[in-house]
Parts: sequence; C-alpha cells; structure tokens
Amino acid sequence: MMVIAINTIGLLKNNANEDIIFFEELVIFIAKTKPNNSFIFIVNQPIPKEILLPKNCTTQLITATLTNLLQLVFFYTFTLKLIIKKSKANVLLHLHPFCSPAINIPQIIVVKNIDVTVSLFTKYYFKKSLKKAARIVVNDDACVAAILSKYSTQNPLQIQSKCEIITGAANASFKAMDYLAKVFVKDGYADGCDYFIAIAYNFSFKEFITLLKAFSVFKRWQKSNMKLLIVGNISDYKQQLQAKFNTYKYRDDLVAISSISQQEKAKLLGAAYAVILPSIHTDFFLSIIQSLQVSVPVMVNNTRALQEQFADALLYVDMQNHEVIASQMKLLYRDENLRTNFISKGTIISQGFSFTKSATTLWQCMLASQ
Repeated sequence: MMVIAINTIGLLKNNANEDIIFFEELVIFIAKTKPNNSFIFIVNQPIPKEILLPKNCTTQLITATLTNLLQLVFFYTFTLKLIIKKSKANVLLHLHPFCSPAINIPQIIVVKNIDVTVSLFTKYYFKKSLKKAARIVVNDDACVAAILSKYSTQNPLQIQSKCEIITGAANASFKAMDYLAKVFVKDGYADGCDYFIAIAYNFSFKEFITLLKAFSVFKRWQKSNMKLLIVGNISDYKQQLQAKFNTYKYRDDLVAISSISQQEKAKLLGAAYAVILPSIHTDFFLSIIQSLQVSVPVMVNNTRALQEQFADALLYVDMQNHEVIASQMKLLYRDENLRTNFISKGTIISQGFSFTKSATTLWQCMLASQ
C-alpha cells in the first residue's frame, strides 16, 4: 500500500487550472483502479464539485496563495513538509515544476513548455528541482529538448532518463453533439447564432487584440450575426481589455465568459462553428484534443510541436497576423467541405489520445519514483 500526496499549489501566475484539473482527474482515475492505495490532494481551493472523489481520496485544504518565489519556498520548506510528515506519504506529486528541498521522499514534478522559459529569479530553483526530482513529467518531446538545451550544465543523460511524456486527453463529457443540443447551447450563450469560440488560457493582451482585429475583418466581409465567444481568465489585463471592448465596433457580437466547468466547456466547444487557439503556449494540448473529440475544426498557431502531434488535422495559421486569421475564418465559413474534412481528420486523430493510457503512464511514474 502506498500513500501518494498530490500538491496542486504553485505560483499563482503559473497556475493553469485546466492542466491541474486534468491531472486531478488522472489521479482519481488511478485511485478508482488502485483501491488499496491512498491519495491526498493538497489544495488551496476546493476541487470542482463535478469531480467526485472515491473513498481512498482525501483533500487537505490550505489557505495559501503564492504570488512570488519567496512565498513558494516558504510553503514548500515548512508548510508542505509538515503536511507530508503527518500524512506519512510515500510519494509526492507536484502539479508544478518545483520540488521541495526540505522533503526527502521521492518527488515528481510536472513541466510544460512554458515552464522552461523561466525568469532568472526562478531559474536557480527550477534547476535544483530538476536535479532533486525522481521523475519529471513533460507534455512532449519539445519540452524535453528545451530542458536539455537550457540546463545542459547538469548531467543531460540523467535528466533525460527521468523524463516521462504524458499527453493530454479529454474525458468522456467531451463528445459530439446532435443538432438540437447545439441549438440549445447557442440559444443560451449566443442568442441562437453560430459562433467561433476562442479559448483564452495563457493569452497575452497582444493576442487578444490580434484576435479582435481578425474578427472585425471577418465581420466586415460576412455581414451577418456570427458571434465570437472568448472563454478564459483575463484578470492580468482586464481594465485594458474592457476599454477595448467598450469601443469595439462589433462588441454586441462578443461574448466574454470568465469561468466555466468542464461540462460547460464541452457543450460550448461542441456547439461551436470552429475553435480558435491563438496562444503560442500549448501545454498538454487539452483544448485541442477536447475540440477534436467533439468534432469541431480547430485553428492553431503554426508550430512544429503541434504539427508533430496532430499532422494535418488542424488548421495552422500565423496567429500574429490578423489578416491571415481572418482569411482562414472566411475560408472555413464559405467552404463547408473543407470544414467537414477537418472534422473527419480531427475525430480520427483524437482517438489516439487515451485518458486510460495517460493515467497508466502517470501510475508507472509513481511506482518508478520509489
């Protein structure tokens, strides 16, 4: 029997909630198949109500909000150490890229592409974490290459041997919808209109403005009631963006949604005409996989990492050029055969991303870390 602690608390600005929920769901999936083991979630906000915990899972709620590295080090060195000691955990899984220097049980960290481009302030702590971690979970080969390139002063073979790739996967709530279900969602969110939906996790302010410019070009060409739904937290530049919204010509066709459950997201994606993902940060490809699984075409930034993962199932676009984005929106709108082709390819490739496989790989990491 093992006791596995899962630390979900990290730096606030790096707290990609969707990735955390994904790993929470993986651990819960594991817990259901490993009833003789115990799992403790260390959280600073309750796990979403729609996620049901099995009997061998518990939560430890901590009132900690970490906004800088000093707070992180204090939490990892003292608070977290005390929790681990009391829980008698055998393995500690961090859903973030940092280890605790004060904890001696095997630790696993989760590193995404965006985490490798750390500031000088966090670089030292990240480097120490790479060395201390028993296993390093990464989202793709490009992330492994980035780690080895930027931290080659350490033993590259040792770090590489610790890395384990876990791909994203969509849970069963993400599925294709029938016509009436789509109409119901459109009525509830878009006044009954068709819509593009942009998932705004990890968006920069510049990416928002580029997207709005692209939508303006599309609307001038289309001259209809097509809407743009923007989903995600914009707290870092809310005032700037609100000022743009207030003067935006097509503001009546914009719908901003700050927070949704995974079930709501599944419905919004499933009823969309197409999904737009302008961000250069791909993380665990969750929004892409979810969109493909609900049979909706996806426009993404033209990167090698995405092409290697999804081949020709995505519509690759220069997301820094609003004219190019707009032209591809027009193309999808007027060429129904092209849209259907992307849906077919996407549905097929989405079947290669298995929730069970990702959970099995994570469990093997836990076993191998000891």
